[in-house]
Amino acid sequence: MHLANAPSARRFTGKSNRQARTLAATLVMLLGLSQLAPSVHAQEGLAGSVKRGGVIRYGHFQEPACLFGGWVQQWYLQRQYSDNLVARNEDGKILPWLAESWTISDDKKVYTFEIKPNVKFTDGSALDAQAIADNINGWLSNDPDLRNPTAAPYLGESFESARAIAPLRLEVKLKVPFQPLLNVFAQSSQGILSPSALKRGLAVNCENPVGSGPFIVDKWHHGREVTFRRNPEYNSAPATARHQGPAYVDGISWKFLPDQTVRYGSLIAGETDAIYDIPAVAWKDANFRFPVLRHLTGNPPLRLALYTARPPFDDVLVRRAFAYSTDRKAAVDTSFLGSLPSRATVR
Repeated sequence: MHLANAPSARRFTGKSNRQARTLAATLVMLLGLSQLAPSVHAQEGLAGSVKRGGVIRYGHFQEPACLFGGWVQQWYLQRQYSDNLVARNEDGKILPWLAESWTISDDKKVYTFEIKPNVKFTDGSALDAQAIADNINGWLSNDPDLRNPTAAPYLGESFESARAIAPLRLEVKLKVPFQPLLNVFAQSSQGILSPSALKRGLAVNCENPVGSGPFIVDKWHHGREVTFRRNPEYNSAPATARHQGPAYVDGISWKFLPDQTVRYGSLIAGETDAIYDIPAVAWKDANFRFPVLRHLTGNPPLRLALYTARPPFDDVLVRRAFAYSTDRKAAVDTSFLGSLPSRATVR
């Protein structure tokens, strides 16, 4: 989900903390924020009320070299201004987005998607089956202005073609079955961009990409922030969204605050309304002051791997003895001060 689905955000005060925690359960965050590290979202108001207008001031920690691409820091940004063919909910189920429905052939090699009507990119061009086919074919081409460094490794060996077989019907053919195809199409990095805008070249599109999402890239102030403004014509929210329609807020100020102390301090001082990646030393304080949304990926993002090519850990018995004699939970709790759970396994 993206910020189109969230009411205008403001910093919590101590007195409003209880109400805000209740409300936080009904809100959605920047989709990217739910994929990796702990995050903070500050919101004031009652669950039944919707605040309109204003700008959400969000503090992120890394600035990419381009506003779209294969790096996760780019995905967070891209989710704000582009839509995907399909969506994926928290349980991993694939749901409609730009594709209202789809069928899969018996041999699992042909996917036919029915595309949502009356959707436009924010440059005014039509988002139809041909536009999506142009995106997918471009991802897997040799054109550096179009090639997608994330899609190519996933689809390179299985993809055959994408074509519009009707104005709102897309056909994707595979050489061999590829079960994760819909999951790939749901990733932020596979957001659909305007083919007309892509013709401007990579340099221009890195600065000012054009999608059909709830927000429009307004200006990238390098080293400081990206500003987004509301897309008043937005009509293509995913089935996972709680709000179908234009964003409640007027825009987003996406600030780059690489220093953790400064970033968390900006939230306490009221200079930001939401931040990404709470410093471990501030984990308990953040949970006391603000509602904290944490989502852990299916596989452990941080791990200790023993080097098994050389002694002594080339011996499985030594590895097991090391693992069983180590208080792994205490090590994780000490290192991350409770911000991450221990999910260690013995192999």
